[in-house]
Amino acid sequence: DDSPRKSSPIPENGPGVAFPPPGMHLEAEATKHKEGGYIKAWLKALYIALIAAILMKTGWKLGVFDPRRYRDYTGYNTDFRKFGDGLWMTVNCSLTRAEEVEALLHAAELQGDVHFGTHRQRSAIMTCIVPSITSDAHFHFLDGGEGGYTAAATAFKAKRKRDPVLGASSANA
Repeated sequence: DDSPRKSSPIPENGPGVAFPPPGMHLEAEATKHKEGGYIKAWLKALYIALIAAILMKTGWKLGVFDPRRYRDYTGYNTDFRKFGDGLWMTVNCSLTRAEEVEALLHAAELQGDVHFGTHRQRSAIMTCIVPSITSDAHFHFLDGGEGGYTAAATAFKAKRKRDPVLGASSANA
């Protein structure tokens, strides 16, 4: 299967919906000047979150907004891989699979083929840019909720410090 969803850690039917959303206070803080104060901004965010939760849970359409399509495109539009001087990924897998992947990476590292750092966590954070809910042009950034890429890079750098040979040919993590 070569579909763009093949390796996405986002569930096939999109991410879960929580009400009230845990970051609602951040939305209110970011829009308080435009909305005439924090309380008004928080109440507006609460109202929008309630409508969104109802639509996302029921699948009901509202105007041109189709929650099923939005959830499908959330998976397509989520950035869970980073490319730079290396590859960084957020992966959703079982403990057994994580151990298998780490064993393969460790064997490849001993051969001098790769240099890596990992960090396991129980949660992820999705940050969304949604200019319009009626367009497929929304974008989502995914990282671990307990340190993510930064923690993996820290583990890599600590390993490199303990054994400089492991990271000798690597650029910055």
